[in-house]
Amino acid sequence: VIVDSRISQALVAGIMCYNKKSEYSKSSIEALNVHIEDTTLGAASQIGNTITLNGIKVKPTNMDIKELYRTVMKPGMK
Repeated sequence: VIVDSRISQALVAGIMCYNKKSEYSKSSIEALNVHIEDTTLGAASQIGNTITLNGIKVKPTNMDIKELYRTVMKPGMK
């Protein structure tokens, strides 16, 4: 649960919910009174995971997690 927070200038998305490895269980995030600004994508949820942002469910999408970690999530990248 994330409560009463402001997220600004996130690189990929303000909030992300995904499984880095297939052996990890599905996850969920509930964000209440959260303000996301100066970020291209407010929230991103991988299919099978759940984000509720200020009472609204974020539609899950198909994410290529390996590609994320080869590119924008790669350590040392900015």
